[in-house]
Amino acid sequence: MIADRRGPPGARYFQEYVSPMGAYLRDVDGLYDGFAPSLYCHERDWLGADRTVTSNCKRIHGKQDCTAKSTCSWQEKTNACREKSQCKLCRWPTGNAVFRDHFECFVAPPFDEWFGFDALPPADDPGWGRRVVAETYAAVDRDALVDCGAADGELRVVVHVRLGDLLLPDLAANASATALTSISMRSQGGQLRNALRVVAELRARLPGRRVHALILSDSPPETVAATLEGLDVGIRVGGARRDGASHLVDGRTAGLENGFDVSFHGAGNPLVALHCMAAAGLLLGPEKCGDPWPTKKKKKGHPKKKKKGGHRRLWIKPVTGSGPNATLHRCSSMVLFARELSLRGVYRGLPVEPLDATAVDAGVEALLGSGALV
Repeated sequence: MIADRRGPPGARYFQEYVSPMGAYLRDVDGLYDGFAPSLYCHERDWLGADRTVTSNCKRIHGKQDCTAKSTCSWQEKTNACREKSQCKLCRWPTGNAVFRDHFECFVAPPFDEWFGFDALPPADDPGWGRRVVAETYAAVDRDALVDCGAADGELRVVVHVRLGDLLLPDLAANASATALTSISMRSQGGQLRNALRVVAELRARLPGRRVHALILSDSPPETVAATLEGLDVGIRVGGARRDGASHLVDGRTAGLENGFDVSFHGAGNPLVALHCMAAAGLLLGPEKCGDPWPTKKKKKGHPKKKKKGGHRRLWIKPVTGSGPNATLHRCSSMVLFARELSLRGVYRGLPVEPLDATAVDAGVEALLGSGALV
């Protein structure tokens, strides 16, 4: 896709744009003295966008009358009229208000240079047969902007905890926002608990090498830590600091035999989160994103007959089950993108259900035995 969309040599893949959902502007004067950096913004209030109902729509009671009005539409879930989205930015009176109140903005390097896309070969070059995107990304020096909190020789383990876009009420037809929040918290909490156990086992297996645990999320550290409430592993959130590109918050595990420090890094800044995931030696995330944690081999028995006709469905419903047994199955595009940009990093997906000591030990042994974490 990158080869097809990038165009001829010298063309930019990332073009300037402004939309209700985000903005990317190059060479913005006045942000910093002496140079004009790029500016990246995403909407800070997207969860509440398009949920207002005007008084005119409220006064309409009939379904037919509602759909006949150009500014209103009938909502089957709520059995009520709702204002159609016609101008998301109209409630901000000026351009300054849009960028200060609607968007959350970050100073950013030019994206083509940041991703190494300016060094990619032409689309018809045979070099596209290798992992050229990951190679050009790895060749870019980003130390001046992002640290990711680990020194040379240390094993950086990144845990991705995704909460924000799992809270939308329209992910499942029969699930309320409160129910989805509960499912999301429980699912991410289970995966985070398993990730901390894996890190603890890696530290025990590699006593001569520092293992640095980094938690990246679209949510505040306190919210991430709250996903572990009621489980046998927890995180105590500590003090906050900054490195110029992102917010950093320290923490320490609780409930493990040998506790260790963790860092919450990159909150809010997607460039920082994406790069730290791509630069990780080991990336731990949801099981459904691929490369799952090894499971116990099933006993051989009579092979099941394959059903005739049709193909295996690759799409998974966002929510399966109901009540306390319901589980969310979503994979972050950030994780998928980070895996494509990673030249040597290893990804493992973790289940929600707890991994026992044997399963953790076997999986870590397989990781170390493969030489992937050298």
